[in-house]
Order: sequence, then structure tokens, then C-alpha cells
Amino acid sequence: MAESVKSVTPEPTDVETRKIINMMCDVKSKEESCDLLLTIVLRMDDKMNRHLTSCISPGDNPKVLAQELVHYGFINEGDRDKIAGLIEESLQNCSGHSSPTHSFQPLTTLPAALSAAQPAAAPPPSTRCPRSLR
Repeated sequence: MAESVKSVTPEPTDVETRKIINMMCDVKSKEESCDLLLTIVLRMDDKMNRHLTSCISPGDNPKVLAQELVHYGFINEGDRDKIAGLIEESLQNCSGHSSPTHSFQPLTTLPAALSAAQPAAAPPPSTRCPRSLR
């Protein structure tokens, strides 16, 4: 009788079909530990937002982190390399600065009334890193 072998990696619970149209990544040092706090905010093509936060280590590989986001259904596989690049850039900038680094693609689809009523404050030019998604 043959024994079945279980896979070490669990199967994905869901596959994300929506594409990312805008994304922002922020990496901050946690004062109480050596870990970093990674925050990713995504705007999907159906105008829904996704806010993801996790503790990571400075040595974590951005490509592996992005693959885990695909595996667990948080992002579309086609967006994996964009997210990996954004995480890598944010980690590099965080290690060289004492303040958090933002990578942000401004939302260009806001209604005119909303953008006129609530102008958004831009981060200082030294911490702003626009990313093209197309």
C-alpha cells in the first residue's frame, strides 16, 4: 500500500483576476524590534482598494514576498514583477534614510469635485518615487 505525500506548500485559496492600476508601498522601522513594517496599498482595475500590512526582515527577498502575494490570492500573477520592484525600491530607500520611503503612483481617475474639495498633500520630493504601471 503506497503512502500519500502531502505538499509542504499549501494550495492557493483564491486566484486574483483583477489587475493593479495604482500602488503605494511604505516601509517603516519598528521601534520595539529589528523588524520592518511593510504596508502596500493597491488600487485594482475595478476601483476597489486593497491595504496589506506585514512585518518583514531587512533581508527578505522582494521577489519571494511578491510570489507569496500571488500564491495567497492578494495580487494577479501578471503584477508580481511590478510589486517586487516596488518592494525592492522601498527596502533600499528605507535602509538609506531615517524617514519612511513612499513609492506612489497618483490616482488620475478621481472625480474633479473630489480632487478639488480635498487636495492631497504630496510627500517631500526626496521621499517620492513614482512608479509606472503600464
